[in-house]
Amino acid sequence: TLLRANLFVSALDDKETWYRYHPLFADTLRALLQQQEPALMPELYRRAGRWYEQQGWGEEAWEYAFRSGDLLHAASLLAELAPSMLEQGKLVRLSQWLDRLPQEQITASVHLSLALIWLQPLRTSKPLDIERVIEQLGQQIEAHAEDDPQSQAELQRERALAQMARALAQGDVPQTLAHAR
Repeated sequence: TLLRANLFVSALDDKETWYRYHPLFADTLRALLQQQEPALMPELYRRAGRWYEQQGWGEEAWEYAFRSGDLLHAASLLAELAPSMLEQGKLVRLSQWLDRLPQEQITASVHLSLALIWLQPLRTSKPLDIERVIEQLGQQIEAHAEDDPQSQAELQRERALAQMARALAQGDVPQTLAHAR
């Protein structure tokens, strides 16, 4: 096998079916490629991202879309991933990924805006103007008013929960109760 031939690879499974380059070797190859063919890097990252996306590996696809410089596609992928990442408790990773995207791309997405609001208590690196994000979230919801009524109602509930959480964090009990209603 490749592993026994000592070809700078590590097995990824017990059956030695899947391999990857040893991390140091992979870093060396990347550095060499960056030095010799820097213009090729974004296209290779794009291809890798598309492959991961086709395999259903969204988190890996996001990373390669981001590395390729296609921030619009990266934001779109992250918007799809955000709800499941929140459910799975991948809060630190999601927060770090949001930190890497421009604010305009986050606030242009309902799901990314909601994720940003829910993660705010954990975020220390980039304080958030929650009022502004909730306002932009309301604009996004209005812009999609013609969408499926069920998803519209769900987005309205999410916005109300975010407003309620903000009011509760500020110690404003009457406002918290108003949003809860």
